[in-house]
Amino acid sequence: MTLYAGEADLVERLATLLRSGAKKCVPLLGSGVTRPTMPDTETILGLADEYARQQRNDDLVRSLDQIRAEAGKSIAQRYQEYRNAFAGWLGPDKFDIIVQRAVLHAYRPSEDLAAWADRAPWQLIDLATARRIELDDQAWSLTDATTAIGRLVTWRPHRFGHQILTTNVDPTLEIAIGRAGGHFTTLVPGNNGAVVSLVTDPGPINIVHLHGYWRPLREDDSPLHDPRRLARTSHAFRSQLRELLRESVVCVLGYGGADQVIVDTLRAMLADNEIELLWAIRESAPSPDSPIHTWEGSGAGLYSGVDVNTLLPAVVERLGIRRGFTPAPAQPPATITRVSRRVPQPELVKAIGALPLRRPPQDVSELLRQLVQRFGWRLEPPRSAPAPTLLFWPVRLRRPSLIHMVQALAAAAMSTHGVRVVLSLDDFGVQRKAFELFAARAREWFSLIPGAELAEVVSLQEVLDASDVFGTGPGDADAMVRPFRPWAVLYEYYAVFRPSLYSVLRAAKAIPEVDPDRAIERAPDIVRALLSEKPTRLLTAPEVWAHLHQLMEKPYAKQTLTLGGEDEHRFWAHWREAFQQNTRHLHNPRIVNLSNESDLIHCEHYDDLREQIEQAMRSERWREPNRFVPWLVRNALLLPAYLRFGTGVNLDGQRFDAWQDVLAALEVSPSLATPLAMRISSVFHGGQQT
Repeated sequence: MTLYAGEADLVERLATLLRSGAKKCVPLLGSGVTRPTMPDTETILGLADEYARQQRNDDLVRSLDQIRAEAGKSIAQRYQEYRNAFAGWLGPDKFDIIVQRAVLHAYRPSEDLAAWADRAPWQLIDLATARRIELDDQAWSLTDATTAIGRLVTWRPHRFGHQILTTNVDPTLEIAIGRAGGHFTTLVPGNNGAVVSLVTDPGPINIVHLHGYWRPLREDDSPLHDPRRLARTSHAFRSQLRELLRESVVCVLGYGGADQVIVDTLRAMLADNEIELLWAIRESAPSPDSPIHTWEGSGAGLYSGVDVNTLLPAVVERLGIRRGFTPAPAQPPATITRVSRRVPQPELVKAIGALPLRRPPQDVSELLRQLVQRFGWRLEPPRSAPAPTLLFWPVRLRRPSLIHMVQALAAAAMSTHGVRVVLSLDDFGVQRKAFELFAARAREWFSLIPGAELAEVVSLQEVLDASDVFGTGPGDADAMVRPFRPWAVLYEYYAVFRPSLYSVLRAAKAIPEVDPDRAIERAPDIVRALLSEKPTRLLTAPEVWAHLHQLMEKPYAKQTLTLGGEDEHRFWAHWREAFQQNTRHLHNPRIVNLSNESDLIHCEHYDDLREQIEQAMRSERWREPNRFVPWLVRNALLLPAYLRFGTGVNLDGQRFDAWQDVLAALEVSPSLATPLAMRISSVFHGGQQT
């Protein structure tokens, strides 16, 4: 009976090897390193079954059923036969959709990529979109093992020969190295079996994906992931693999040895004394049919009972690698530029929200920062940018509401710092009187902010009539870099950007805010919305975007910021991606369970508002930040006071700077709802605050 060393032995062996640097250590990593954030092969086959059923291809479904029914096949064999069946019935790239879907189990997109996240779940992701997804590195979930390997190879890249080999197709190694401050190059075997751009650059860490990568590295790469490629080009691949591994210690982690070409190459190199081999398995007592038994007596170092998610962090700790270390220079020491990444600090933000304010914002940047940190607004994308010179505020014409008031006050405050505000009223099919009433109310709200410049109130119908019907536009139409007529906007949106129909409906708010993965589950709600909503919602995008494109040609529009509600974030994410814009969007917070037509946000009299506050406080969850009363306190009470005076408020003889304190006082003394309602109602109707 062969005795295997354990995890502690391997920790000591790797730490000693890496500390001394006597020989390069090349990791060969399998799927065990990425579990559980990445699905296992059985789960991937389940995704393939689901996709096949949705395609309603009974021949493919029958082929997959037969593959599953045949006994005696390994999971690797079934995987390859699934891929062959997909290629035969649907085409060689269709299994790539399954692979990408599986990889994205570990990805939860930031709002900056909301437009991608809204696409159909079974849609092949192109090179440009995939690159943007990888750059959204904080949205990826990594295992402890992956994080640790990223820190290890970034710490001393030359100790690893500047390379990692993996049979995985996902980008989590790239993400881990990037987070650790390292630089990397992604490599895959080409159609001739050779590794693209064989490791010659001693600077970056070369991550060699032996079975391909989850996205193309070039526009013409397809299919993405095809293990058969190694078998077809085994001679060239073996030669290249030998070149990569020669005179190294190969450490195999999380890999079962399913690829015979790789295993045979390792075995031949071990027999020729070209490598040392360390092979670890998870099982404490390998089963009789475990592939590791074939290595007994070969000279390989065999380790059992190894959990890579504890092994690799233990090696990091043994070597004394601390978070935030400065990666070692790859060549002779050079100047190291440290890049600081801002990370969310909820406790700090909460503390900022409770600090007393003593002055109005001194510039637009400070105003935006306070809106985000103190009042719960959101900037998308959240990156820093020059101060805006134009604020574009599109509004679908309806009854003026508290939401409109809050947006108007923020816009007015920006105008005091030289930002030009254009209020674009979508008045298609609306009487002129409604336009005039809304414009008058907006002027009243602007007048509450000292020094505010009145917004330019524009009829969207008149603007588009001038450009679309009469052909007039902002100067030389041929010189414009963006389409300014609605039909041309639609063409670029639908025919060039090519979003899924589901995502278009969702961005237009024609269907409920339901992720595509849950669309079937919520089908009744979606159908009800489709039966009740008017098709005019689909006109919003070409109308609003066409007007914005005209404004962006103006000299005063060097830096544009758009303003709207949080429920419009998908609408603006689509625009940014469709027209490749870096323009940011400012969202005021959404109120849970309320629509723009809800009576709760239309306070005709303070007594009505008081009753609504008291009614809302009867809910057990009324104090949650996105509920009606907290939203009112934060945005309709404290925000106007800050924008006008730069301070908190005095309410019923008490001083308040933080919305949490107002809620606590309301809970103790519900009668505070009356002065609260009176104050908010006064601002809503254009009165002065006291």
